[in-house]
Amino acid sequence: MTAMKTADPAEVLAVLEHRDAVTSVERMAAVIARLVGGEVRQVRLSADLSPQQAAGQVVRALREPGAFAGVLAGDGIPQPLWRRVAPQSPKPVVLVPAGTRNQPSRIRRVLLPLDGTARSAAAVAATAERFARGGAELVVLHVFDAETACRT
Repeated sequence: MTAMKTADPAEVLAVLEHRDAVTSVERMAAVIARLVGGEVRQVRLSADLSPQQAAGQVVRALREPGAFAGVLAGDGIPQPLWRRVAPQSPKPVVLVPAGTRNQPSRIRRVLLPLDGTARSAAAVAATAERFARGGAELVVLHVFDAETACRT
């Protein structure tokens, strides 16, 4: 199935740390971009950035108009970049596990986590719509904590 083109282009950001070349991050970003009718934009991080600076660069890129989601490596030494980016990100963050070789050429099912906050609901709403139009099955996971649990 071919992704539907929409009036508002979606940029899927492939976040490449200094050691990355053509990676599983870029390949996964391309698969997502095809599904949502968007394009891939590389965000290359310089080796001389501190972890805070690198995370800030990624979060700023995710706040730009047209940014749909960020794709990052799920590893990192000593602390993965995604651990700094995900809590601040206004858009979904997709993690690609280290050593991923056989990636799908198409995404059939998408897990959309919600934590009960308005922020996560807003981020997931636009994401869900695009993935659904692209033909993906949506699986919504609602995670409750003491602040977001329904009280009866």
